[in-house]
Amino acid sequence: MISIVIPTYNRANFIARCINSVLKQTFEKWELLIIDDGSTDNTQDIVTEYLGDIRIRYFKKQKRGATHSRNVGVEKSTGEYITFLDSDDEAEPEWLESFIGLITQGAEVMCCGFQYYNYKGEPQKEHLPYEMGELYYNRTGRFTNGGVFLMKKYLFEQIGGYDEEVRAGQHSEMAIRLLELLENKKIKIYNLSVPLIKVHVHQDAKIRTDDEALLSGAVYVLNKHKTVFKKHKTVYANYLGVAAVSAARLGKTAKAKRLFFKAWLLNPGNVKMLGRYFISLSPMKNKLWRKNSVQD
Repeated sequence: MISIVIPTYNRANFIARCINSVLKQTFEKWELLIIDDGSTDNTQDIVTEYLGDIRIRYFKKQKRGATHSRNVGVEKSTGEYITFLDSDDEAEPEWLESFIGLITQGAEVMCCGFQYYNYKGEPQKEHLPYEMGELYYNRTGRFTNGGVFLMKKYLFEQIGGYDEEVRAGQHSEMAIRLLELLENKKIKIYNLSVPLIKVHVHQDAKIRTDDEALLSGAVYVLNKHKTVFKKHKTVYANYLGVAAVSAARLGKTAKAKRLFFKAWLLNPGNVKMLGRYFISLSPMKNKLWRKNSVQD
């Protein structure tokens, strides 16, 4: 059986669409665990309408973040395989059945692609499994969004689940530890080069647009995995660049300048990073980085 964990917080406008996409799966041997991170809207009322299906379970808890919700969901799951789905997204009907085809071949970890949809519901760019780079042992896969990866539960448990201190980039941080385990155990990643998840762009809050979370997350991951990053200077520089851009957008220009300069020192051939460093010195930096009201 496959256990699907949906973390949610104040997604009353979207969660029915997400649940319905699971109900439409052509493979039916699944359980759905919806972990509500203390929603203050009518999410619970909407979910209650689906609880007549014994495969669906709902748990409401105090707000502790999406990573905590995912870990709670896995703890309560009973399936041999686990996957995650974001409550504002949805899965194609053949999502699980496609993974089952790989499981029959012996797959323990598998990935697929996703496709962005704009606020009108129109399909945009596809993102498929890709060579993830040296930080991930140059393996091909995708661990960037809920729904695009599925693994045996024991692997998730062995790496300790999600790190609940990571504010942004939780999937990528988890993947650093997962790929190290897969490399040590010589476990293959099976891939489906098709978009089986629909990621919807909307005006509600999303972590990928929260610069405070992006800055905090990047700095935390860099500190936690410092030994690993020091072995891969280009990747180290790119992570510093992500943190620097977020700092600049928040108006933390001194921090942005330090991060951009450190990133450039690690990768002197990156002209774009050098240009961003000089922008951070410019009197026009606030307008260029869309400064918010946060002070350094």
